[in-house]
Amino acid sequence: MSKKHLFLIVFVVVLLSLSIASFAFAQASGPPQKDTYVTITLPNNSYGSDAQLVATASGYTDSMCDPERRMYMEWDLTAITDPNQLASATLSINVLQFNNGDVNNVNVALYESANAVDLNAITWNAQPIIGNLIETQPAVATGGTITFSSAALVTYLEGKVGDTATFMIQLEPKPGVTVCRFETLSSASIDAGFGTPPDLQVAGPNAVTLSSFSTSNGQASWPLVLGLVGLAAVVAGGAFGLRRFTS
Repeated sequence: MSKKHLFLIVFVVVLLSLSIASFAFAQASGPPQKDTYVTITLPNNSYGSDAQLVATASGYTDSMCDPERRMYMEWDLTAITDPNQLASATLSINVLQFNNGDVNNVNVALYESANAVDLNAITWNAQPIIGNLIETQPAVATGGTITFSSAALVTYLEGKVGDTATFMIQLEPKPGVTVCRFETLSSASIDAGFGTPPDLQVAGPNAVTLSSFSTSNGQASWPLVLGLVGLAAVVAGGAFGLRRFTS
């Protein structure tokens, strides 16, 4: 076997490995597989099929600023097999509406959550166990986007590689705020026929990051398209090289 042929084989193997990894990240990226919210005012109700996700902080009950509704979202990371491959992650929440209160009163807090047997069926009285705080970002007005992209987010996802990753989002008072009226933030659910649902983008150390592209219901994304195109190109290139090698 000549050095030229050996180089070609190594080159195709490396490209194939990168393409497979890219495809795995593309599979894990995009809108959640399930999403819902829960509310303390109707603690036994589930909202897994609602068109909106809602997080609310209320000061009516005890003159404070307490979470009254919480969002939950679940992503399937089983396509990724090696936590060391995961280098970056960005979770975006598009604000369908912020109303009733003052956007300057609250932060949006992202938490780890235990997985649920069926996230769509959870209620306030039967919530998954809430884990560590991952990151907080200021609330934004209607039409804005809240982006989480901390090292803690990557660390949490690394621990969920090969499994399901579940997140909880709630509104919390900013430092110095002890009383809020009824701050309500909503985002489109994957069950909505409008708006843009939450979006998670994960990538490896050699990934080329592009802006997420999705349909109105978030069912398609550029990473998935690029992963498929890259895999097809590698397979085609490998077949061409093998044909030349054996001819």
